[in-house]
Amino acid sequence: MNFRVNTDTWFVFSILFISALALCIILYITIPYFIRKRQVDRVKSRYKRKNLKYNQLERKKLNSNYQTKRTISKN
Repeated sequence: MNFRVNTDTWFVFSILFISALALCIILYITIPYFIRKRQVDRVKSRYKRKNLKYNQLERKKLNSNYQTKRTISKN
């Protein structure tokens, strides 16, 4: 049984393996972070749109009330 271990080859493979593990760990952390960040932005924009629509409705309601009071006072 003539089996020799080439230390240079093992060193290269171990560095590649450790690099692949580090890349997996980094991706395991960063992918959910960016997904969550995108979800938070989506929720914020939904809240802004909802608030804008509510303000527009309120202004429309105030304008209609003002116009009805104005027409009533003219009569």
